[in-house]
Amino acid sequence: MTRTAVRVLLVEDDQVDRLACRRALASHPDYAFELFEAETGLDGVRQARERHPDLVLLDYHLPDLSGLEFLAELQHEGGEMPVPVMMLTGADNVGVAVEAMRRGARDYLVKDRERNYLELLPAVVERVLREQQLRGEKRAAEIKFRTLVEQIPAITYMAALDAPGRLLYVSPQVQGLGFSQEAWLAAPTGLLEAVHPDDRDVVKAAYAGCYASGAPLRCEYRLVTRDGQARWMLDEARIVRDAHGVPLFLQGVLIDITEEKRREEELENHRRRLEILVTQRTAQLDKRNALLEDANTNLSRQIEERERAETAARRYANEIQDLYNQAPCGYHSLDGDGRFTRINDTELRWLGYTREAVIGRRFDEFLAPSSVERFEENFPRFKALGELYNLELEMLRKDDSRLPVEVNATAVRDDAGTFRTSRSTLFDISARKQAEQALRASEARFRLLLESAGEGIYGLDTEGRCIFVNDAALEMLGFTRDELLGRQTHENIHHSRRDGTPYPADECPIYDAFRSGLAQRGMIEALWRKDGSMMIAEYSSYPLREGDEVSGAVLVFRDVTESQALAAQIAWQATHDALTGLVNRQEFECRLAHMLDSAHREGAAHALCYLDLDQFKVVNDTCGHAAGDELLRQISALLQGRMRQRDTLARLGGDEFGILLEHCPADHALSLALELRDAVRDFRFTWQGQSFTLGASIGIAPLTAGIDTAAAAMSAADAACYIAKEQGRNRAHLYCAEDADLIEHRSKLLWVSRLTQALDEDRFSLYYQPIVPLGASTALRSHYEVLLRLREPDGRLVEPMAFIPTAERYNLMPAIDRWVLREVISGIAATQRTLEPPSLFAVNLSERSLVDDHLPDYLHDLLVSHEVPGDRLCLEIPETAASANLSRVNLRIAELKQLGCRISLARFGSAMSSFTDIKVLRVDFIKIDGRLIRSLADDRLNRAVVDAINRIAHVMAIETVAECTETDRVVTILKDLGIDHAQGCVLAEPLPIERLFTTTPLA
Repeated sequence: MTRTAVRVLLVEDDQVDRLACRRALASHPDYAFELFEAETGLDGVRQARERHPDLVLLDYHLPDLSGLEFLAELQHEGGEMPVPVMMLTGADNVGVAVEAMRRGARDYLVKDRERNYLELLPAVVERVLREQQLRGEKRAAEIKFRTLVEQIPAITYMAALDAPGRLLYVSPQVQGLGFSQEAWLAAPTGLLEAVHPDDRDVVKAAYAGCYASGAPLRCEYRLVTRDGQARWMLDEARIVRDAHGVPLFLQGVLIDITEEKRREEELENHRRRLEILVTQRTAQLDKRNALLEDANTNLSRQIEERERAETAARRYANEIQDLYNQAPCGYHSLDGDGRFTRINDTELRWLGYTREAVIGRRFDEFLAPSSVERFEENFPRFKALGELYNLELEMLRKDDSRLPVEVNATAVRDDAGTFRTSRSTLFDISARKQAEQALRASEARFRLLLESAGEGIYGLDTEGRCIFVNDAALEMLGFTRDELLGRQTHENIHHSRRDGTPYPADECPIYDAFRSGLAQRGMIEALWRKDGSMMIAEYSSYPLREGDEVSGAVLVFRDVTESQALAAQIAWQATHDALTGLVNRQEFECRLAHMLDSAHREGAAHALCYLDLDQFKVVNDTCGHAAGDELLRQISALLQGRMRQRDTLARLGGDEFGILLEHCPADHALSLALELRDAVRDFRFTWQGQSFTLGASIGIAPLTAGIDTAAAAMSAADAACYIAKEQGRNRAHLYCAEDADLIEHRSKLLWVSRLTQALDEDRFSLYYQPIVPLGASTALRSHYEVLLRLREPDGRLVEPMAFIPTAERYNLMPAIDRWVLREVISGIAATQRTLEPPSLFAVNLSERSLVDDHLPDYLHDLLVSHEVPGDRLCLEIPETAASANLSRVNLRIAELKQLGCRISLARFGSAMSSFTDIKVLRVDFIKIDGRLIRSLADDRLNRAVVDAINRIAHVMAIETVAECTETDRVVTILKDLGIDHAQGCVLAEPLPIERLFTTTPLA
């Protein structure tokens, strides 16, 4: 059996007495006492106000306060005691204890030397608690009573018994007389002050007689309203007693009977007038027989008026009866045998019976079997005491359904005090019962929801103690329910941070829900299991509210230990390179931004190094990507081993690394970079029996306040690295804004931007220059070379040698080549019907385009989509590109020739292997390098070389073209040597290609 929890504050300075009281209360069968102790009176008052105990056990003798002073301190301003107090006093001061009870203590016990009072202590405490409960119930009943009486059309009041007329309560209907409730309650003689002066003595005598005899009060008198009008009132009251018959107060009702009095006065006036008339008419009967008929007429009229008055009186009585019948609650009266003598329409409507079917029958015939015994037990007691309050019964309706009601009744007695009838009021409490049932069902659903939830759930009070916990939480934490309920959760579950360091409860974020009254969602906190292991939990906490007050919090959590570990791993992977384990570019740039911020704010000196491996491509191409990956791992370990503790090494991509040197001046950074270069140079990489050496080109950029952004810093370091490579590789270069090499490098980078913008804005222009046949037997088909120009925004044209090297260095040539092919093929498609015979257009291809595996497909799609045959194109390939990758280029030539295109080997004679290459390359034309052609007239050796090239080409059925033909003498020499074609300004100047595509072709 569960015992009722009772919180008791024991104010006692004697430790032995405190221990004795604890033991005396520990074994109570019905109550589980929780004792708080105070050794001084002031401490006791403080704890009573803060802890709100159910009972205070107070020793009269305290070090700082007496028991009476304690009561005075504890009382509210209105003299009300906020908590029941029980006095413990010595045998010699019983009178003091009695005085304490007069001042608000509920009971007392005399502490004898044999401590026999301890045997009585539990029973007395229980009595005080029950009295406290009854007081609460009584206050609730008074509230209901006041609600009822304030709804009837009469003034209800309660008056004190010490002074006639002093009011304890008056209903709001008093405002109908023009008075406020406060004014009557504040008046020393209450309603007597409003009694008409002529009636005041009679009223006082009636009150005095009622107080003296205890008999019910019934008195009629006049009250003067606030505006001076006199209103007749019927005052009916009786003395209310407690369960022991002790008088408590006078309870009564004032009914306005002014209208009845007026009618009575009118009737009395009529009666007197009638008597006078009858007397006059009788005296004159003998004298005025002739007037008898008139007298009878007047008499009839008077009778009619009286009947009208009586009719009005009956109508008023009917209105009162209607009010009785139509009240929202049930009314009935029972005789001494419990039989109905009267019942209102509301109660009949509840039960479904007619009045004839109820009157004369016993009340218990209409009760459910479970309520009959309760009624039979209470009815005799009610007849004896005269009062009955808050008796809950179940009535049976005519359709056998049940109606829960609450019964309040008063007894009506005759002058001898014999019970005559009851005046019972019944309230339908169906809604309240349904609410109670719904509450119990809601509690059951809550418990089911709590236990079926997969997340851990527990509740806290505002002291951090566990008030409920579900099975999922117990399973995750390893505790039993008894080990958590009522205990501090911070000490058991969340006493330490993730690193194991403890922290106090007032810093605990889990308690914020009831401290701030705000919900916390998606929080991460370490929770500790019973076995001492830690669990990372994601939790949400919500405040519990009772009205406007926060009474605690609910915590919902789940174990995210594994997901947190996975998130940490994912976060590591997001900031590190998967191959080497070094910091990746994104994280490196983030750290670089922080370092720049430090340089700006504090003026600190840092440095950024950009390291590019030399000869890495050799290892990758020779041994494969697996070898390249292993090389990168070993180089990363080598570099990482030479980093200082605060430095950052990152792989930026491919064979490029970034290094952040924190608090490192530029000269020291250069020394460290040279050490890294030497370490890479001395490193030997071995793969499957092959050994490789490497180099490292390193660019160093000091991080100073002059560098605004991380991008600017990376650009500076990259530029310095580029200069290191240009100067011979395997070296370190320190960035300086005035460095001439860097200025030239920046100029090339500007060209990259200009070329990219020109592609986007379509600002390239095409020119054409005829390739003129020198022999008489050459076919009539026109032959042109397509030349590229860059058109600046202001209209100026830029020659290709100004931007082609930069475009090749930064891999822009493939895009430019495709643009040229697209423009030329679309131009051919637009004019191929007018250009007869079909012309041949020579288009230059860069080395990067030659190794583009997608170029043949792209060219095929262009030719097909524009319906242009491939033999309209002659693709010029630089000899240097062919020599560098002979087999691959030969394969690409075969793919292009399958499309119908012709192939020309451009700038032939510039490489040492020219004659070797020509034997394996399937080309249609050889364009002899312009450096050989320009000097033909003056250099006999070059003339011999050109002659040899021409002869070998003709042996292989390849036509020859001499470029850069600039003088007539050179043209004559070329004809003498048997060169097939010539191209140069002496023959024809380059012209915009639009002229060719819009005019008749040259003859």
